[in-house]
Amino acid sequence: MTNWFQWFKNQFFHLPQAIFANWRYGWPSHHLNFIGVTGTDGKTTTTLLIYHLLREAGLASGYVSTIAAHIGEEHEPTGLHVTSPPPAKLQKWLARMAREQPDKWVVLEATSHGLDQYRLWGIHFQKAVFTNLTHEHLDYHRTMKNYFQAKMRLLCHAERLFINGDLDQKLLVDVRKRCRSKKIFFYGRKRDNIWQVRNVHLEFGRTAFDLYLHHQKQGHFQSRLTGTFNLYNQVAALATVLDQHLVSINQARTALGTFIPPQGRMEIVVREPFLVMIDFAHTPNALEQLLRSLRQLHPGRLLVIFGAAGERDRGKRPLMGKIAAHWADIAVLTSEDPRSEDPQAIIKTIARGCRQGKMCRAKKKDARLVQQGKKKKVFFQIENRQEAINFALRRLARPGDLVVLCGKGHEQSICYGHQEYPWSEHQAVKVALGQKQ
Repeated sequence: MTNWFQWFKNQFFHLPQAIFANWRYGWPSHHLNFIGVTGTDGKTTTTLLIYHLLREAGLASGYVSTIAAHIGEEHEPTGLHVTSPPPAKLQKWLARMAREQPDKWVVLEATSHGLDQYRLWGIHFQKAVFTNLTHEHLDYHRTMKNYFQAKMRLLCHAERLFINGDLDQKLLVDVRKRCRSKKIFFYGRKRDNIWQVRNVHLEFGRTAFDLYLHHQKQGHFQSRLTGTFNLYNQVAALATVLDQHLVSINQARTALGTFIPPQGRMEIVVREPFLVMIDFAHTPNALEQLLRSLRQLHPGRLLVIFGAAGERDRGKRPLMGKIAAHWADIAVLTSEDPRSEDPQAIIKTIARGCRQGKMCRAKKKDARLVQQGKKKKVFFQIENRQEAINFALRRLARPGDLVVLCGKGHEQSICYGHQEYPWSEHQAVKVALGQKQ
C-alpha cells in the first residue's frame, strides 16, 4: 500500500463511495462488456484505438479516457487532470450506456490512482491491456513495487490479458506468477511473443507493419500514427480486438487506416515555416520515446518546451531534463501545473538534469546566436508558459525546425496554487504566432 493514511482513506472513504455508486445506479456494469487499459504511457491512444476498431466494425461501444467519455453519440469531458473519474460519475455514465445499448463494449482507461482508490470497483473486465511500467506517480505510491501492485489490480480481475512482451523479463515473470489462472497474450517485436510485429516501416505521420499470431501472418497494416511507441499501442489494440474474432482482419485493417490520432498526442498544429507539435508527454519514458522518435524521423533541429507538475513525483524532474539534453537541440523549461510549489524551484531541478546531460544554460539575449546555430545544445528557463512558447516560436525557431510542446496536450486548464486557470496549448501557439490576441 502507499501509506497507512492513504490505505485507511481508500478502505473507509473511497471503497464505500464505490459500493454506494454501484448500488445507486443499479450495478450497470453487469449489463456491459469491459476492456481495461493500464500502464504508465500509451493508455489514451490505446483506449481510443480499441474503441475505434470496435466501432468501425459495427459493434456498439463507448469509452472513458483522459480526454473524454463517449456515451452514445455524446462526448463529455472527464474533468481537469483526471483520467479515472469518481465512482458516482463513472457509474452514472455506465448506467446511461447500459440503457442505450445493453451488452455494448466499454473501453476504460485505468490509472493506478483509480485502481488503488476503488474507482473501478464492481466492474468485471473481459479483457485488459498492460502497456508498460516506468517512473511515475511515486509521490503517491512511494515505490515502484506499490505502483506495480496498483496496476495488477486490473490484471488480476480480468479474464484475458494482453501484455507488452518486450518489457523487463523480471516484470513479466512476476505478472505470470500473479495471473496463473488467466489467459495471457504477449505482444511486441520479440519473436517469442504470441502477437508479433515484423517488417516495420516508420515515417513521419505513417506506420506500416505485418502482424503475426503464433508466427502465422495475419495481415499488413498501415496507420497515420508516428513512432515506435505508437507501434506498440497499435499492436496492443489489434491483438485485443482480433482475439476471439471480435473484429475481422479486414475490418481491423480498414479501421486502423482511418484512425485519427487523439488531440494533443503528437498533433501537428503548424506546418510552415517550421513544424509545431503538441504532445501530452509528461513522464520520463514518454518524453524519451517521443523525442527519440522525432529525432529519428525529422532531419532538422528539435526544440522542446516542457516542465513538470508541482506536488507530484519530484524524482522524475532531473530525469526529464537529462532526457531532453540527450535528444533535443534546444530546450525551454517552463511551468506545467506548479500548484503550490515554486515554479522556479521546479524548473531549477529540471535544469540540473539538463546540465548532467551536457546541455548549457543560455539567456534570452543569446536568442539570435541560438537561432543562427552558433550556440548549440542549450536550454532556457522561462517560468511563464505563454512567454516560453512566444520566445521559442518567435525568436528561436527557424525554417526546417520542429518545435514540440510537451506536458499539457489536450488539457484545458493550468493549476497555480489551488486554482485552475483556463489554458490551451492550441490557443497559446496561435497567440505566439500573432494569429490571436
